[in-house]
Amino acid sequence: MIRSLLLFSFILLLLPAAYAQGNAAAIQKRWVAVDVEGDAAKKKNYAERFARQKSEIEFKKGTVYFYKDGVLDGTAKYTMAPDGKSILLSEANGVQVSMKIASLSASTLKEGGIFVPAWI
Repeated sequence: MIRSLLLFSFILLLLPAAYAQGNAAAIQKRWVAVDVEGDAAKKKNYAERFARQKSEIEFKKGTVYFYKDGVLDGTAKYTMAPDGKSILLSEANGVQVSMKIASLSASTLKEGGIFVPAWI
């Protein structure tokens, strides 16, 4: 009984790590912003802003690349949280920003904004 309880506890401890590894692998691509979550005013503001420029992000081996209209605009280091539900971005000037992942699949990344893979 105790042995099976310990095994079950160990499996529960491994699940978040496996989830985080899955998200860490799934996020490793270039994403293009296509929409934003929120009310109508926020969506209108977003549509006007991105009608003028295309915004993309690319996660690759611990570095995130930011693109505007296909041109590299900046970079930062990133670390996936152990739970796989957020990303810590660290800029060269020491500023750190956390991105909370609402959902992540092979075809969609949601974190306030909605991103799909950029097919380049």
